[in-house]
Amino acid sequence: MINFGSLGLIALSSFTLYAWLTSSSLFKPIIHKQPLFCTPLRVESPDHPINLKRIVAQAYKDKQQISIVGAGYSQGGQTCASQALQINIREMNQLINLNLEEREVTVQSGITWQQLQERLSIFGLSVSAMQSYADFTVGGSLGVNAHGQDVNWNPLSRSVVSMRVLMTDGRTLNTSRSENPELFKAVLGTYGLVGIITEVTLKVLPNTILLKQVDLISTHNYNDYITGLSRDKPLALHSARLSINPLYRFKNLVAVNFFDTGQLAIPEQEDHELNYPDTHYLNLVKKSWLAQTARTTVEYFWLEQNGEMTRNQAMGESVVSLKNTVAGSKDILQEYFIPPDKLQLFIGKLKEWLGQHSYFTLINATIRKVNADRDSLLPYAPEDRFAVVLFINLPDNETSNTRMQNATRELIDTVLDLNGRYYLPYALYASYNQFWQAYPEFKNVIEAKTKWDRAGLLTNRLYQSYGTF
Repeated sequence: MINFGSLGLIALSSFTLYAWLTSSSLFKPIIHKQPLFCTPLRVESPDHPINLKRIVAQAYKDKQQISIVGAGYSQGGQTCASQALQINIREMNQLINLNLEEREVTVQSGITWQQLQERLSIFGLSVSAMQSYADFTVGGSLGVNAHGQDVNWNPLSRSVVSMRVLMTDGRTLNTSRSENPELFKAVLGTYGLVGIITEVTLKVLPNTILLKQVDLISTHNYNDYITGLSRDKPLALHSARLSINPLYRFKNLVAVNFFDTGQLAIPEQEDHELNYPDTHYLNLVKKSWLAQTARTTVEYFWLEQNGEMTRNQAMGESVVSLKNTVAGSKDILQEYFIPPDKLQLFIGKLKEWLGQHSYFTLINATIRKVNADRDSLLPYAPEDRFAVVLFINLPDNETSNTRMQNATRELIDTVLDLNGRYYLPYALYASYNQFWQAYPEFKNVIEAKTKWDRAGLLTNRLYQSYGTF
């Protein structure tokens, strides 16, 4: 067993990454760091749990509301509330303990996935599941119960062994599936509304060599295709990108698979730099009909290549790869969780929806496999689902945003009719009734919040928008 609590093995802090990204004139985030309508009273950045506890104790005494922010990429104010104290956890980023025998790692919640990957790879290990980009914090990912591309360990909650949670009344409680299990479920995927995660113990995996295989298939055959992927060799990671060709939209897709060879990577040969793919073509797609038409062809024959890489490398991409360079526009994400037997129907409905709205441009549409969430009080996938992620570019003005909200509500109605759900970390476009139809379990979150956050200090724009009966 190796203890790093006193060593402070810190690489690039997520705060430094955040400062660089937001100051760079070349980078415009795919999502606003904080909505213009959300102005925190002030921001505190504790670097130790004792300092965090002191800040919360003062807020409790002052009856001051609190919101929690990790990497700060949520789109709709899920990490912020006007006139609330915002606590930034990114400086609490220590690796505390690594248990090689049990393959478990304990970290502070402000550590980024990139920082964790760097430290694990030294010992031939990799994270089990994470968001698709490495510069998010572990605590933030748990707050949204992210799923990523791993087909076995998603949602992220599957890899969580235990957590330490600071309550607003000053108590720090250990939580797991056997210790304070109600709190365990109430904290995962509930956007910092019940307690503040300070430490997490995660299951980790060997950092093996993965074999990348890229296939071009008919969308109509996708369900059968993915069902048969693991029959001959173990599938580790998977995603599929639908063709956005306006002439043959969604007719085919590029499937990107990573199969586990079982061969361990050599730590000395691992490249720890974040992956920054060239983004020129991605931004060209936003402006050029011809680029949209050729997108799938370019990806399959040139951009995506079969090959080998380590698990950490395959999961190590950065949001910088999505930087927007188109003036006067912004990029947004949306995500929908569809029952497997309704996927093809949804894709057809999605195609119709896009044909009805021409003021925005679909840049990317990705399908991922998501396992049923049995841990969170607020599951986006109560049963196995396919996640369809939309990457959209639209004019950066109020008129366009209003039109996008109205169009999104149309699509949410379609998803609800198919017994699906939409994901909550993005813009708060859904109506009050749509939110409660999609997430009736939110009443359980409110009950848990009443029990564990008795002073009602934890808040954010999501809760303020939908958290009343």
